[in-house]
Amino acid sequence: MRRNADAVNDATFQSIDIDRAMQLSFDAFSDLVSMQEVAQAFNSAEQSAIEKAETLEQKDRSQTIPVVGNDRGHCKTFIQKADHFAVSLLSIARLFYPEMKARGWTDFHRVVKSRYGESDNFYKVSELTTPFLALVRNARDCLEHNLEGVKTSDFEPQPDGTIAPPSIEIDFRKSIHERCPLSWFMEETTKALLDSFEMIVVHTCSKNMQPMLPLPMVVHLLPENYQKAWRVRFAYGMHYQDGQFVPCG
Repeated sequence: MRRNADAVNDATFQSIDIDRAMQLSFDAFSDLVSMQEVAQAFNSAEQSAIEKAETLEQKDRSQTIPVVGNDRGHCKTFIQKADHFAVSLLSIARLFYPEMKARGWTDFHRVVKSRYGESDNFYKVSELTTPFLALVRNARDCLEHNLEGVKTSDFEPQPDGTIAPPSIEIDFRKSIHERCPLSWFMEETTKALLDSFEMIVVHTCSKNMQPMLPLPMVVHLLPENYQKAWRVRFAYGMHYQDGQFVPCG
């Protein structure tokens, strides 16, 4: 997460509460670790169930359906941690856009659209990320309040004789995710949250930089040699007349 936290750590370029932004970044990192631990625990339980079923099949030569048990509980815990991560990200966005107080991701998307227009790259990022972030929030609400809309299943026999792995399907408050393996959902959700965090933080920092005249400072992707040396992907800097980006620091 360091690559993302460093994008908001210089009070020279931003007027927001930098210490608060850093704390929120570390909070998100903590929840990311928890998400990975939940996913790993589920993957281990899934593999153990498969191995146990295979052992039983070898003994009586009949098909045995693996059972993980508490698939909904695993899913609920993971989604809770995922939403905590997203809440930290939303709190960072609110530092840049105070009018976002007590509002959610749909409102954030409206703010980006009204300020920068649909042709702006930030709008395009928001258009891709906010529906997913809203889905995470809606899935959490559904699971925590035991509402209909998130369906989880353990291993299930299929009409063609195969056995489907534990799965999840979401259709709640206009957030829809087709049925997919739960282990895959956890992996892809983690990746998508990381991407969302990085791109939203980068664009909020870029859009809200304090004037640094006569230097035209920007937030930009670092050349690979800097990425390896500094262990970050983005930095403040400037472009020379030949187009070369030179990071500040």
